[in-house]
This record gives sequence, C-alpha cells and structure tokens, in this order.
Amino acid sequence: MYIVVDISVERPARNLYTSFRHLGYIKAHTIDVLPRQSLKEGGGAHGGKGVCMSLLQQSACLGMPPASLNSKIRVNRKHLVYKLMQERRRVRVVIAPSGFGKTMLAANYAHVVFNFQNSFWVSLDSIEVLQIIDAGLLAHEFINGEYNSGLVVFEDFNLNEGERLDVVLNTFDALLEYGYEILITTTPQYASFFNDADKYFILNSHDLLLMQEEHDAFSNTNKSCGAEDMCVSDAIVYKVCSYAWGDGKAQATHLKSFVADIPKPYLRFVFVACALKQGLFAEVAHIVNIPSENELEWLQTFFPHIGINVIEESFDTFALSALQLKDIFNHSDGLVHIFASAQQRDEMIEYIADTINCTHVVSM
Repeated sequence: MYIVVDISVERPARNLYTSFRHLGYIKAHTIDVLPRQSLKEGGGAHGGKGVCMSLLQQSACLGMPPASLNSKIRVNRKHLVYKLMQERRRVRVVIAPSGFGKTMLAANYAHVVFNFQNSFWVSLDSIEVLQIIDAGLLAHEFINGEYNSGLVVFEDFNLNEGERLDVVLNTFDALLEYGYEILITTTPQYASFFNDADKYFILNSHDLLLMQEEHDAFSNTNKSCGAEDMCVSDAIVYKVCSYAWGDGKAQATHLKSFVADIPKPYLRFVFVACALKQGLFAEVAHIVNIPSENELEWLQTFFPHIGINVIEESFDTFALSALQLKDIFNHSDGLVHIFASAQQRDEMIEYIADTINCTHVVSM
C-alpha cells in the first residue's frame, strides 16, 4: 500500500521574468517563441499521442507512472523515499550504473509523495528537450504553465561541460527556488557535477543496494544476498535490483551494461580484476596499470560489485565464468581501443580467464 502525502510549497513572490532573464534562462527575443511544433509526440510522460504539446504537457505524469519505467515490479523502498523526503529543498541526485533501480526509485517517490500528480518526467536524452535548453526556455516552460509547484524528474542526465550544462544546472536551482522539487537520475561518469554538498543531496550505488527483505520479496534467484558461502561481491551483485529481480536475460543485460557504464580508462583494470576474481592491486599491476587512489575510490563508491577495497589494496569481484567474461567484454565497444585487434582481445580474455597465475603474464 502506498501512502499519499499532501504537500504544499509556498512560492516566493517576485518578478519572475526579470529574475529568470537575469539568470540567463529567458532570452528577450524568444520569450514568446516556444518550440511547440517540434513536440508533436507525447500525451504525457506515460506515452500516447498529442499535437503541438508544450514540454510541461508532454512530461506530465497525469496520475500514471512514466513510460520509461520498464520494470513490472512495483516496490515501495520506504527507507530511500524517507531520505529523499528529508531533503526536499535541495536538488536530489540518484547516481548509479544501469540496473540499480534509479528510475524505479524516482517513480516510487513520485507515487508515494505526489500520487503522480503535479509530477513531470523530463528525459535529457530527448532532442526536443535539448532544443528547448538551447533556446534558453527550459525554466520558462515550467514557470509559465498552469502549475506553480510539484516534482520535476530529470531522467538520464548526460550533459558534459559547456553552455548547455550551465543552463541546465542553473535551471535546477531556479525551479527549486520557485517551488518545484527536483530529482535527477544519472550515471557515475557525471557525478563530479554534483559535488557541492550544500546544493545537492546524493544517493549512490551503495544506497540503492537491496536490503534482505527487498531482495527476498521479488527475487528470481535461489541465492540470498547475505549467503555465507558467497564472497562479498557475489553477495553484493544479488543486491542489485536488475540482477536480483530479473530473469537470466535481464541479468545478462545488466552485466553488459555494467561494463558499458565504466569509463574507458578504467576498463583494463576492471577487465583483469573480473578475470582474476580476487587478489591484490599489486597482482593486477603485473598485467595493466592501476588507476590512481582517487579513481579507485570512485570505482569503490559507484561499482560496489567490483569489490574494490582501497584501504586493503585488494579486490574481490563477483564470480564470472570464462564464457560470461568473454561474452560481456567482447560486446563492450569500450575495449576496442585496449587491444590491437579483435583477435588479440579474444585471446587475452581467454588467457586471463584460464590462467589465474598472473605473475607469468607479460605486461600489456
């Protein structure tokens, strides 16, 4: 059962046009030229068709879950919703690789707190949304509509340095000041944009790991995420939503996407660690260069199932068979630059998978 919590946020009184124009969100010559003609697909965040819809109309949940919520599982992650509720006057950011349940948690929050009313789901992958950002009209879409408060979920934040990034980050602050709640989902490679603890409240991969009762409620596996016969990282991977609650196909997809979310400079290290399964950084150093301490801490924070332990300079990653290892890394575009050819890549994968004694491996 979900509990719907009534909220009201007092809207600051001010000259909105002057305020937002000063911040660079509204351009005087385009204030009345909204790119509505490009927003012909939609019908709200849950899908459907519409004609000449504004972003506000297109992104509105209208009492229904967003279309991007692909999982059939609906679970109330009460402890995480509670944490988000305590930080409503900060921009909340959920940072984790694919498969950790970011969209599920955002939808859970929108359901429990707003019952999907006054809730808006904006995909920063959308070409139409990017056009609105480039026109300087993102904040304008929300402050000039029929709503003056609510929840705006910005899904799949994936912007890099530049003017577009600056506009979006400033828009988050402005909408929050205006009376909206802001919730962002993104992957670890964008975490550095949200380092200001005064402005941002972060939930990371460790926060999203399933508790035992959550794991057991919908698990498609016979493994407990606290099984004593499992290594630490084996236990952790069964606490990842898509792995614990998914079937074999979903689990395979998760493992491949897990590799895809790791930045290319770290792939050599992760690849070797997954092949060796357990050991010390010094052992991996016989094969590839070790990332810096800060980089290892980053991997430890956002990829807990690699089993990085910076203090002990060790790793204890989840078990993969040689076949799984080859399948996962062979489909990773990020590994193309690591090896001189596809044949060399295949041979190295098989070699490391079959040869655990890394002291005999020549450094690449």
